[in-house]
Formats: sequence, structure tokens, C-alpha cells
Amino acid sequence: MNIFGKPNHQRGTSALDLISTLSVSLTLMTLGVPAVQNLTVSSSMSSAINTMGTHLNIARSEAITRNMYTALCPSSDGQQCLNDFAWHGGFILFVDADKDKVRDTDEQILRNYQPESNHTKIFTTTGRRVIQYKPSGILAGFSNTTFTFCDPGEKLAPKKITIRNGRLHYSDDGDSSRCL
Repeated sequence: MNIFGKPNHQRGTSALDLISTLSVSLTLMTLGVPAVQNLTVSSSMSSAINTMGTHLNIARSEAITRNMYTALCPSSDGQQCLNDFAWHGGFILFVDADKDKVRDTDEQILRNYQPESNHTKIFTTTGRRVIQYKPSGILAGFSNTTFTFCDPGEKLAPKKITIRNGRLHYSDDGDSSRCL
């Protein structure tokens, strides 16, 4: 009894309560962590696809609006094109006034994209290092190009953007052999 005439009751948690709470928490974490990781990878891939699609649409639109050739190419420094099929290190969009698919110092850069991280790998069709649009909005030099988006951890299947006659087509059936 305490000084107020009421019996003393101990308040607290038993070892059984702690163990059961801990086991439920661990089970939820075991199930939840991989789901969050997959969500992060999926979000990164969606962001890369949307960014590339936006830049391809802007390249086409600028070619039509300016009535000039435009080119989009991989670039790690934001100034010059790389001689590469890998685009995940960044890319530039420029007015290709002399139509040579090479950025000269007097050719205006319209967009420069340098990713904060390159969790998603991006590759173009072999032979397609520069995407060039004519003033009519169609691709110069070839009719089709495919961008393949790959998850380096291989948790997600590859996805792709195919350009046909200047227009973009999105698909979930990317070529996994491009991801190697």
C-alpha cells in the first residue's frame, strides 16, 4: 500500500512482450527493405527514361522551330560529344548548323544534362552515337534508333525508347544483351 491507501502495482513490460514486439518488427523490416530498394531502382529508371524522352522531344521540337538541324549526343563535360554508345554519364543537345554531328565551338548548346547519379545505364543502338533531327522533325541518316535502359543490379527488366521517323515509342521489352 502506498500513502494514499491504494495497492502498489508495478508498471512495465515483460520479456515476452519485448521479444514478440521485436520479432514482429524484424519480420516487417525483412519484408519492407527489399520493397523499398526495388522502388528506388524503379524510380531511378523511370526518371532516366522520362529525362531522355524529354530531351529527345525537345531536340525534335527545336529542329522544327528553328528550321535547323539539331543533335543530341553523350557528353561527360557538357561541351563535346563522346564517341560512345553509353549515355548514362550525361548528354548535350546543340544546334548542328553544319550538319556534321560534331559540336563546334560556335554551335549553340540548347541543353546540357549531367545526372547526379547514374544508377540506370543507357545505351543506344550500335552505330548511333549522335541523334540528329532534320528541320522537318525526322531523324537524319537513319530511320530508327533504340535507347535501352538497364538496371545494373538486374532487379528490373530492361526498358526501351524507340525512335521511328522522329517519334518516340516506349516499351518494356528492352534487349537485355545490351545491358552486359
